[in-house]
Amino acid sequence: MVHTLWWKFLVNVGVNQVSAVLKAPYATFQRPGSPAREVMLAAQREVIAVANAAGVGLGEADLRRWLEVLGRLGPANYTSMAQDAMAGRRTEVDIFAGEVIQRGAALGVDVPVNATLYGLLKAAEPWLV
Repeated sequence: MVHTLWWKFLVNVGVNQVSAVLKAPYATFQRPGSPAREVMLAAQREVIAVANAAGVGLGEADLRRWLEVLGRLGPANYTSMAQDAMAGRRTEVDIFAGEVIQRGAALGVDVPVNATLYGLLKAAEPWLV
């Protein structure tokens, strides 16, 4: 159960946050080698590093599993977080990147991609302007 929860967290941290920053549909992430996909994977690899430091065994097989799922999603559909960003609603950045940043700091794991996503999403929150 713990592994599955971390896997779902890995999925959300990557695709939800990057799609919210870009306001992009799944198609943007379904193309191998696309810049958006690479940023998504980089954010997810930081989750893997934090999970492993916490004793939860995530790895590249978990990313491959996610990419298989991603390939079956409707290309024109948007993540819930992208929909929130496009509608000017609060996003889940605090429980995604915020949590990765907090856990990474506690475990001595650098998470620069998630720190950047956090900053970008917080900067875009309309109620802060």
